[in-house]
Amino acid sequence: MLRACGFGREAAGRLREGVSKMPLDRFTVLLERSGDEYFAYVPALPGCTSGGRTQGEAIENVKEAIRLTLEYRREHGLPLPEHVEMVAEVEV
Repeated sequence: MLRACGFGREAAGRLREGVSKMPLDRFTVLLERSGDEYFAYVPALPGCTSGGRTQGEAIENVKEAIRLTLEYRREHGLPLPEHVEMVAEVEV
């Protein structure tokens, strides 16, 4: 199962269709469960991924991955993401 969420459970309730500009301290995180583990990745930061044994652990780990990714980009003069997220929920 693939689910879009922010950094807290309440953020999952904000899933909606549309475009929103988010500050650089908030990112959409996608969680995927595989067996006994959860994997998290950040669409706005390609390659920024992490995981954990629980959803909470995966989210905490991906927060650190986001911080490190942003720090690396700043230190090396790489562009920061424009950070426009588009999220759509579909029913089939």
